[in-house]
Amino acid sequence: GLSVLNSLLVLIRGVLPLVLLYLVKLLVDEIQQVIMTYQPGQDYSRLVMILVLAGAMFLINALSASFGTLVKEKQSYVISDFFDKLIHDKTTSLSYSFFEYPRYQNVFYRALNEAMVRPSRIYYGVLGLVQNLITLLVMGGVLLMVHWSVSLVLLAVTIPVGIIRLRYAVDMFRFKRNNTVTERKVNYYNRLLTAPDFAKELRVFNLADVFRSRYETFKKDWRKAQYRMLARKTRNEILVQVIAAVSFFLVYGLIAYKAFQKQITIGQVVLYFLALQRGYAYLQEFFG
Repeated sequence: GLSVLNSLLVLIRGVLPLVLLYLVKLLVDEIQQVIMTYQPGQDYSRLVMILVLAGAMFLINALSASFGTLVKEKQSYVISDFFDKLIHDKTTSLSYSFFEYPRYQNVFYRALNEAMVRPSRIYYGVLGLVQNLITLLVMGGVLLMVHWSVSLVLLAVTIPVGIIRLRYAVDMFRFKRNNTVTERKVNYYNRLLTAPDFAKELRVFNLADVFRSRYETFKKDWRKAQYRMLARKTRNEILVQVIAAVSFFLVYGLIAYKAFQKQITIGQVVLYFLALQRGYAYLQEFFG
């Protein structure tokens, strides 16, 4: 039931961005028309109707976001409880000898830490993918009205970002698997320094400085390796973003040229500008 409800919300929130953009376009065109043909006692019923519709769409957008958060939270409990049960079933039925194996401890540590957030994140990542895809298809259709090449340009400057992020995700996954022992040591020493269970021994044997030094050493090496990967990803992304900025500049120039030639209205200019900006944001989120 929650999945069906989520799917409906995804569909609504996938289409709403375009409806809002189109209403903004109508609003700008109507305001321009009113200014150009102003007369005392002029009929403003069309303008008022567009304003009411725009307000209603904004309200539906806000309500669907709030309701979606509520449903998401409820379903995340269900997913989390399901995976907790899986882990409990496994840990209570395994032979005790497994608890003495370091390799099993690494698997157990990853499962326990990821079970709280990862399954829900994957599920909602898939829903987000569908929602963004719906929006992107609609936005792409709008941008085709500017020129057939605009959607291709948008895609061409975004795909490299997706590839960079995918490569980073794969590297991070391997890093976390290969450094589970280091991560466990960092958390272990942190627990020794903070948990009340060890407070007496820590003081009696004066172990605080020793444990703090080990904690800092392990943590520094672990974070340094993570930071190097993130820095490499950021450098590559910056290069792609520069190319994207140049491409957008050219597309904006094309839209402005069409407006100067009176091929499109001011409302359409606003619609295309917003569709391009939001389309790029949605595309990045989609690849993310």
